[in-house]
Amino acid sequence: MQHICSSFLLTSAALLLCLSTVDAEALSDVFSPHDITRIRDLLLSTEPYGELSTPYHVLRGLQALGTSSSENKDGFKRNACAYALSHIDTSSDLQSLFYISSIAAELGSSCLPDVIKKKSHIQSVVSDALETEQTMEKLYYSTSISTNLGLDVNSESVLASILTALDDDETIQNTALAFLTASQLPDFDLTAIYELVEDVVAQADETPTTLYYDSLETTSNVITGIFAMATKTGEAPAITSEQATKFGNYLLTNTYTVDVARLAYVLAAATALDRNQYVVPCSLLLTSSGYVSRANPDIQVRLATILGSPPPTEFTVTVMTVTHQEGDETLPKKKLKSKNGLYSYNLFQDVSSPGVYTLTFSTESVGGSPVVKLTETPLQVTVSFEVTIGSAELSLSDREHGTTAKKISLEYPNSSKETLEADQHSKVVMKFTLIDKETKKSALVHQAFVRLTRGQHEIFFVATANKKTLQYTFELDMVTAAEDFGSLSGSYAMSLIVGDFALENPFSWDIGSVSLLFAGSTTDTGDEDYTYRAKPEIQHMFRLEEKLPPKVISSTFTVLVLSPLALLLVLWVGIGFNVSGLGTGGLWAVMFHISLGGIFVVYYLFWLKLNMFDTMKLLALLSVPTFLAGNRMLKRIASSNQSAS
Repeated sequence: MQHICSSFLLTSAALLLCLSTVDAEALSDVFSPHDITRIRDLLLSTEPYGELSTPYHVLRGLQALGTSSSENKDGFKRNACAYALSHIDTSSDLQSLFYISSIAAELGSSCLPDVIKKKSHIQSVVSDALETEQTMEKLYYSTSISTNLGLDVNSESVLASILTALDDDETIQNTALAFLTASQLPDFDLTAIYELVEDVVAQADETPTTLYYDSLETTSNVITGIFAMATKTGEAPAITSEQATKFGNYLLTNTYTVDVARLAYVLAAATALDRNQYVVPCSLLLTSSGYVSRANPDIQVRLATILGSPPPTEFTVTVMTVTHQEGDETLPKKKLKSKNGLYSYNLFQDVSSPGVYTLTFSTESVGGSPVVKLTETPLQVTVSFEVTIGSAELSLSDREHGTTAKKISLEYPNSSKETLEADQHSKVVMKFTLIDKETKKSALVHQAFVRLTRGQHEIFFVATANKKTLQYTFELDMVTAAEDFGSLSGSYAMSLIVGDFALENPFSWDIGSVSLLFAGSTTDTGDEDYTYRAKPEIQHMFRLEEKLPPKVISSTFTVLVLSPLALLLVLWVGIGFNVSGLGTGGLWAVMFHISLGGIFVVYYLFWLKLNMFDTMKLLALLSVPTFLAGNRMLKRIASSNQSAS
């Protein structure tokens, strides 16, 4: 009864999960043909092998790509098999035998019989390993070895051992290995293990776009284990389309690596997501250039699963919204026609201005399909136009009352021969519209500037657009703009610059000239801006030499400086110059006085030319012998005085 209830609850949960797939988001990307080719070439070129795991991961990756061993380059199959066979007799651990048996199983009849001949040795190693401790890793290896070699598996015993191992250590990696192991058991009820799927998925780490575990290996084993169990039981797994998509996004972030083991884990999990019968994440890809013009008005999109394959059943693709970068939105809600898996849409039917547009799409399966439905999937497209001037006028108005004093009609691309004269009581106003060359409809661009030039002096102003009337306006208030011009009055050449990264024909139009008279104007009537004229020559004045003091003052200063030395000599003559201690101090006295004299020489050189750092270095060198010699000299003199007394 408990088993029936569990099965009912599991089936109900799976049904609800299937119904919830309508709100899925698209994969961030898929494997491109270039990616597939790059990875296949890398796997096939991975020789010679350094360890048994390498050919195992290579063959596993090639299997996921759909490359059978018969399609490999010459000698690849023979080398992989020979390498595996050479390690059978020396392999005494389950992991090595797992790699060998997996390689043989993938290579098939060209290698498997030779490995089966060694089954007695293999069974002996398996039995010895399981006698000590039956960990989840050992159970996975031993079951996989038996399955690869076609040996009998005691499903009831293995399942009981799995549950015991999980009770002892229910980590995510162990649970993933339990899924992979249980999926290999023939004809047995796996409900007790399959019920763990929802809990395991809920424990994944999450970012806004990805789901993952602590390592790529664990993430891959969880994904492959879940869908292997689903295939075995025939029941949909407890994983939503959003979760499957986020797992897929995580795998896609690990494709650019040269590590064959990591590539094998990525490909195995991607294959499980791509080829199952329950929930297959997909992406909507833009296959055209992304730039649309009158010559190429259509965009093309296609649906693809994570390995870049088209969905197995027919889908309808609908354009839901078309939104301009400025925020304007239309709701075409058009279903696109499919041709060879490509869906085309003439974007020019629903846009009126150049720029970047964001299109949102939704998909719907025509029949039952495991591929998830997409809603509000965005794609960005750049729309390129050719525009020209529709209408344009230049006028002079009173800045206080707004009355128009003069108006000039402009005709693109000609320049006006009339000149407007504006002073501090006026405003210069220009109004114009841009139209699509093809349809003659009004259009808006990203950039429209009015440039005023006088000599080498340029000032730019932005022409603002009215989104309702689609008309551009430029106003120059002669009072507020005086600071921009430096109050420099005179005649200015006026031009209009129209540009946009999505515009096919950016252009500059020379409109004519305007005469501007600012209040407090700079007195400059020439054609060149005074800023760039030659300035008066600057005559450099060198500093005059300071006057030297009279010779009497300098001589007096010198005498005063030397007077202490003269006083010392006089005192020595008066009291007597005692040199008897030199003989008592011996050689140490000579060394002390030489070192002391050296210190005075350094002081003298410091006064003449040395800097402080060089002086300190020399003093540090001289201080050591001075100290040692002085100490020894004083000791000898003291000892001599004691003997004399």
